[in-house]
Amino acid sequence: MTPEEVHTMTLRSADKLTDSAEPEGVARIDSARRQRMNVIQLLFRKLELKTWIESVLNEPITIDLTKALKDGKILIQIANEMEEDCIPRVQEQNWNSWFHMDNIRQFIATCAKLLQLNELDLFEVVDLYEEKNIPRVVAGLRMIALAASEQYPHLNTFQFAEESGDLDTVQLNFTKEQIEQAELELKTASEQEKLQAKGENSNTANPNSANKFGERIVPKTKKERVVNNCHQCVDSQKVLSDFDTKVQLSQQQLSLLDQLNQSKQQISSSKQYILASKEDLLQSKLQDLQSLSDLSSSLTAKLESLKEIQDQNEKLLSQKKVLVQDLSELQPQLQELTTIQSTIDSIQKEIQSCSNLRDEYQKKIVLLSSELRTLQHEFEAQELALQQIQLENEKIKSFKRTTSTFES
Repeated sequence: MTPEEVHTMTLRSADKLTDSAEPEGVARIDSARRQRMNVIQLLFRKLELKTWIESVLNEPITIDLTKALKDGKILIQIANEMEEDCIPRVQEQNWNSWFHMDNIRQFIATCAKLLQLNELDLFEVVDLYEEKNIPRVVAGLRMIALAASEQYPHLNTFQFAEESGDLDTVQLNFTKEQIEQAELELKTASEQEKLQAKGENSNTANPNSANKFGERIVPKTKKERVVNNCHQCVDSQKVLSDFDTKVQLSQQQLSLLDQLNQSKQQISSSKQYILASKEDLLQSKLQDLQSLSDLSSSLTAKLESLKEIQDQNEKLLSQKKVLVQDLSELQPQLQELTTIQSTIDSIQKEIQSCSNLRDEYQKKIVLLSSELRTLQHEFEAQELALQQIQLENEKIKSFKRTTSTFES
């Protein structure tokens, strides 16, 4: 499938509910129902894109698709999934709108180059960042998704949403907030197209204008309209010649007007950029002031803590002075205590010597007691021997008596 076929299929699918002619046998629907169908059509297209982006990045999108894509970071991730590091520079800063717009601009240019698409067929940076024409953004991203699915097999995950069924039944698939958001996006896109058309010449076609879903509109030229209006006029050649002269004059005027419009656009863009830069500068200054205020509050807290520490130091110094005075007063007592301690040491030495003498005397007493025991044992043995001797003497005496009696 060539990029032209992808573009044609996308534009037909995006605008199939906004064509003025209906299929045969079907009556023309009223404007309210057409508007509801446009809203549901836009919601289904956003659902298709959200599903495809989640499958490509392998991570869910938890917020509204427009808000998620607004900073351009997700778009650059999609482009890098097509070819690795095809956009090496990603603006990560969140404090300046220019960085986000630069991300979107890089994505559009890179996709147009990789997929061989025309940048004018996609969308403009302000259409997404300022949310001026979200339907055109959805149509352009859908074209990129279809072309990428065809060119890169690993990105071939695009699935068409189911749109069959009654309108009221299909509408139940979306919340009230989503429907209101889609209605607001369609209304904003319509107003933006009216403003663009009002700023241009009413008889000149704008080659970059688009319908609600991104399809380019090429109206008839002045010459064709004049011929159609004067096709019954006999003097059509004269009208055409007059028209040619007027066209030449108008072309010159238009060129001047285009130059003037371009200069106005450049001035307005520069003014917007200056205003944005001023706002960013003011925001940064406010942030700096906030940080300075926080720093001053922290410094005041630290100063208060330092004062408390200083007061505590003064109290400690006063206590130290009192302690020094007390020490000076206690110095003689300390000297007396040292002398007492020396005397106590000498007394302890004497006590130690006395204890040593006592130990020696105890040892001598133990020896004497042991000797005394031995003497007692000897004395007891001598007493026993004496008692035996006395017994023997008594026996001898008794024997002598007996012998004396026998002799007598």
